[in-house]
Amino acid sequence: MSGNAQDIGRLAGWVAGGTLVGVGLGLLFAPHSGSDTRRAVVRQAKRAQIEAIRLGRAVQSGVTEMKKNFATKRNPQPIGEAA
Repeated sequence: MSGNAQDIGRLAGWVAGGTLVGVGLGLLFAPHSGSDTRRAVVRQAKRAQIEAIRLGRAVQSGVTEMKKNFATKRNPQPIGEAA
């Protein structure tokens, strides 16, 4: 192995080791049981989904309004014609 490949392998080993230590510590010091944590994750995911839908609708509404304003500015009504 070349020196660069050894460095990359060593780094990958440290990352994998750190991940395992982090997971182990997370399991040891988890503030809630697994079922409580899963329930909280599902609840938070539903809230995030609702918020994403609201944001998407707001963006869609804003884009539609901008398109209307842009079309009106590009094609103004002639003077004397009712809108």
